[in-house]
Amino acid sequence: MPNLKAKKDHFAKVRRSNYVASMRLEDMPVCRRDVFRKLKTREAVLKAHGCKDEY
Repeated sequence: MPNLKAKKDHFAKVRRSNYVASMRLEDMPVCRRDVFRKLKTREAVLKAHGCKDEY
């Protein structure tokens, strides 16, 4: 029976894989290594786009 860390790791990988697949559907250039790249946090994305913290 998998432990909690194994489950979290599995779902993080699935989430990244789904993200790359959606980028591919939008005709964005992607490669297999993108599945293993760590995604930015919501706060980092908001900061990069100059948004104020409104959450």
